[in-house]
Amino acid sequence: MLSIKNLHVAYGQSEVVHDISFEAQPRQVTAIMGKNGMGKSTLMKSIIGVIQPKSGSVTIDGTEVQDWDSCKRVGAGIAYVPQGRQIFSKLTVEENILSGLNPRSPNKADLMRDAYSMFNVLYDMRKRKGGNLSGGQQQQLAIARALVSEPKVLILDEPTEGIQPSIIKDIARLLNQIKLAKNLSIIVTEQVLSFTIDIADHMYVIESGRFIHSDDKGSINEEKIKGYLSV
Repeated sequence: MLSIKNLHVAYGQSEVVHDISFEAQPRQVTAIMGKNGMGKSTLMKSIIGVIQPKSGSVTIDGTEVQDWDSCKRVGAGIAYVPQGRQIFSKLTVEENILSGLNPRSPNKADLMRDAYSMFNVLYDMRKRKGGNLSGGQQQQLAIARALVSEPKVLILDEPTEGIQPSIIKDIARLLNQIKLAKNLSIIVTEQVLSFTIDIADHMYVIESGRFIHSDDKGSINEEKIKGYLSV
């Protein structure tokens, strides 16, 4: 679904992402791990078009989108759940989800039903203000809002940040359900190794804007990755 080739991203004269290449396949989770400040969020923002890459290729389902703005990339099938979730705190749960609906979709009612069936807690709280939800509930809301846009690629930037360990397990189960139920690719940036192992089909470690290690599901070297993530 998504192919990144030789991506370079810079802030002015300072290059932050150096020659990154990877592919994200349908019904699989690609995880990118690294400490703070290593380029994870910059890489994701360049994929969604918030930051324009200096050079390289971003392809969605065979279409080159590297020169497109972020709105057009959303139309091409990218959905983004940012670090910190950024739900609309003064809108209700239902209004938040409605804000993510694909306006061209003929199946809006079905998309809403599907979202509520996957996120039962959100149905129970659909009239509650988003700002009154717990961190884990807000994360589910942010994912539901992204999914109703009918994406081909779902990007989550540090989805476990500020969430209790017991809820992190719930989010891992949820993402595993989504990747089996939906024909989409999921890309996750993370620092919590146990969560990443639970969900990842492919894992990369980024350091100073470069991939320095990669593993596939079933062959993840936990001790080596812990060494990369330690401060």
